[in-house]
Amino acid sequence: MIANVFENDPAQFLSKDFQSNANIAYEIVSKILEMGPCQPLPTELPGSKYPVINGHRFSPKLYHRILPDGTVTRRNWLSYSKSTERLYCIECILFPGKGKNAPNKAWVIDGYKNWSTCTNKIENHEKTSAHIYSSLTLKIRQSSLPLVPSIATKKNEEVFMNREIIKELIDITLFLGRHNMAFRGHRENWQNNMCGNFKDLCSLISKFSPAMATYFSSLKQKYKINQRTQYSFTSWRRQNALIDIVSNHIKSSISLTIKNSKFFSIAIDSTFDVSHREQISFVFRYVDEEKCEIKERLLALKDTPKTTGNALCEIFKEVSKLNNLDWTNNLVGQSYDGASNMRGRYNGLQQLIRNENPQAIFIWCFSHRLNLIVADAVSVCSNAMDLFGNLERLYDFISSSKFRADVYEKQQKKHNHGQQIRRLKRVSCTRWMSHKFALDVVLNTYVAIVECLNVIRSESGDKKAGSEAGGFLNYFQSTRFVYTAYSFKVLLQILEPVSSLLQKTDFDLLAASFLIKKKYGEITSYRSEESFKIILAESEAFMDSMQNIEFQPLPERHARKRKIMFDEEASDETISDPIVNFRVNTYFASVDLILSELNRRFLGDNNENLEQISIFKDLSLLSKKRMKELKANPTQLPKDAFLMVCKIYKKYLKPEVICDEYLNFIQCFDVFLKTDELPKYLHSDNDIAKDSDSELETENYDNDVDDDSDSLKNEIENHGSLLPVFRVFMRNGLHTLFPNIYILLKLSLTLPVGSVSTERSFSKLKLIKTRLRSTMGNDRLEGLMIMSCENDININYEEVIENFSKTSPYLFKALH
Repeated sequence: MIANVFENDPAQFLSKDFQSNANIAYEIVSKILEMGPCQPLPTELPGSKYPVINGHRFSPKLYHRILPDGTVTRRNWLSYSKSTERLYCIECILFPGKGKNAPNKAWVIDGYKNWSTCTNKIENHEKTSAHIYSSLTLKIRQSSLPLVPSIATKKNEEVFMNREIIKELIDITLFLGRHNMAFRGHRENWQNNMCGNFKDLCSLISKFSPAMATYFSSLKQKYKINQRTQYSFTSWRRQNALIDIVSNHIKSSISLTIKNSKFFSIAIDSTFDVSHREQISFVFRYVDEEKCEIKERLLALKDTPKTTGNALCEIFKEVSKLNNLDWTNNLVGQSYDGASNMRGRYNGLQQLIRNENPQAIFIWCFSHRLNLIVADAVSVCSNAMDLFGNLERLYDFISSSKFRADVYEKQQKKHNHGQQIRRLKRVSCTRWMSHKFALDVVLNTYVAIVECLNVIRSESGDKKAGSEAGGFLNYFQSTRFVYTAYSFKVLLQILEPVSSLLQKTDFDLLAASFLIKKKYGEITSYRSEESFKIILAESEAFMDSMQNIEFQPLPERHARKRKIMFDEEASDETISDPIVNFRVNTYFASVDLILSELNRRFLGDNNENLEQISIFKDLSLLSKKRMKELKANPTQLPKDAFLMVCKIYKKYLKPEVICDEYLNFIQCFDVFLKTDELPKYLHSDNDIAKDSDSELETENYDNDVDDDSDSLKNEIENHGSLLPVFRVFMRNGLHTLFPNIYILLKLSLTLPVGSVSTERSFSKLKLIKTRLRSTMGNDRLEGLMIMSCENDININYEEVIENFSKTSPYLFKALH
């Protein structure tokens, strides 16, 4: 039996859905109409003829109808089924009426097969109201059919244009957020010339974007006639939604990278903002294995009225939970400043975290500790206090008056011709290395300062200002000032590169420890008669270069008589020589204090540094220098190597196998190091010299990189830094061969050196939350802070648009 020979056989359409005219898809009906009626000719049938039923046979002439005027038309409704050998009305099947317009089921369900009366039955069916209703329904559908695709096409075009508009609004949001600019204006009506940065940027971009131009022209036109739009992409609600969604997208990206890295450390700090709210910054440190880089990312900014250790701990747990970070297992380090609520041994934040996660070791921020050393050094003696006290007073004296500041600027143009105009710097204990910057400005513009003070004293007409200027002249035109300034200039020049390098995010603990030890040795070498003589020579050369200025000599100290008690056997010898007195009580006193503080805060084996120093000793075995030494003599490997670090991170490291992995690794490390290094130059010096127009000769006058800091960093990378070792390790796929060494390298790079990134985030906070934006909500502030601080993270526009469309049913309809 042959069934469904023809694709448009009407019998196969007679399902229950068609019989009840329910749930018939628009596309299915269109497909049936496109195939047309099934009207096979005898040549298409088996035997080339229709079958005989009750002595009669179907005639193909019935496919056509002869009108009264003789015109022959085709019956498009008549459909012959080969599978059932019956006739059907396809129009009544697809568009059945109800009630009096209901079709005869013989033409829509059972089928007609009485060929003897077939002609009359067909003509009668054509005249019934049911068939006429179905035919008219079909004609109406066919007349409106071209509008349906055009409506769908128009809808797709609108969705495409809307999505393009949202992409450009995302770019505007990122631009304003990354540049710390306000979004809204005082008045944002379209009739105003200034509508806020967000809307003004939209208007500017609309001049170059067809999608934005069309949208904003219609938006402004509707505003003129007071016609309310169904939805707006630029309202304050939409702006807040974009800020929230973009920042959440950035946070999700950071959280995902941290999870992939597994290990992370935390740095937390707090500050007052302009609205007197305590803002807490949470910065997470981790290793990006794909790029072989150390990252420190701002993940949250929370406000709280309480800053106790318990309150901060609860907020940290909440932040970790919101970002799906398992801090109880994967947090390996924490770094804060020296506040008691942070580093307290019993109720401090670090101890509360370690009570639940013992492996999260606490590292007191290196930069904060170094700043405390500098603060102690500049107040070690009367000469030091006089120097930096007068620098601070000089800043206040000149900067507080427009006249004095103008005189200072004119004197610089006169005596420092062709050099950049400088401003006096404030001496602040909270701003790192501000003592050095303030001292450098005074020494570099010394003549201008002296001439400025002379002008103020003689021409200001203000007796108070003249008196103060005279006091400054007496001090700054003294040998005591020059000797003290050059003594501290040398010491601060040694510490300044340390401060700069410790603030880099890619600095690891081993590199920081190597740097401190190196500078400790360098400062120790300056505690000598030869170094002091060099400083005296530089001071004398400076004073000799000031031909028109007469410097007061060092004051001689007279021996003061002191009553000697009856049981005293010796008396203190008074130093009468002013040079020797300065060397002992100023220069050596400053050097000794710096050395003792470096030893106490960084190198000493006290209770606070014991754990860190033990870890440093284990990590030092991974430095290039130590690996080369142990490769030559493996028997020199200490018996307790990696003992401390394995004790702390016993979840991840196996002490019984890490030493074996280490000995095998150091034997092949040099080979991978040589293949990983690239030549510094592609051509010889002669080849470069031949090309006089080479771009290598161009000078970059805007480059502020200190050569000393650069060379120091290169030396640290070659001897004390673990990041180059980790890069060689990852690029050569050694993590599968030495899994314990891989975990140890990753842990060492994840451990924080300081909490400098939190201080950087506070600099952004001051730019975002200004006096004019002091009422900003904390959720919006956090979103803007994340966009500003983490401006190098790429955005997935499609994902942001999808999340944006879910904020409103109107937006969902407009974007889908």
